[in-house]
Amino acid sequence: MNKLWELTANKFFILTLLSHISFLLILIIGSTFQIASMFLVAFAILLLASVPVYHRFLSHRSWKCPRWYEIFASVLGIFSFTGSTISRTSIHRMHHAYVDTNKDPHSPIFLPIWKIYFPIF
Repeated sequence: MNKLWELTANKFFILTLLSHISFLLILIIGSTFQIASMFLVAFAILLLASVPVYHRFLSHRSWKCPRWYEIFASVLGIFSFTGSTISRTSIHRMHHAYVDTNKDPHSPIFLPIWKIYFPIF
């Protein structure tokens, strides 16, 4: 794979930081159209990347997709504010391994509600 396109930890951090900054800037200084467009793009990311690839494909391996779509959706999923592909997948697999125990990273019984929805904070 070409080194330019290899997604290293530094490049992932920069992409995540840029997506957070752009999200905040649009909310602060954006017009109504820009804010609506941002939420439309966020919804598209949810439909194209987060749910099918992060959850169904990478966590459960419940369907097959072309390699190009896996890479495209994994990079697109960076902008879904849920963490890296590896961390999101491992957290979800741990959730299924330890459902409703103190080792469950998504358990509402043992964690505060903000920690469930924003595990990277």
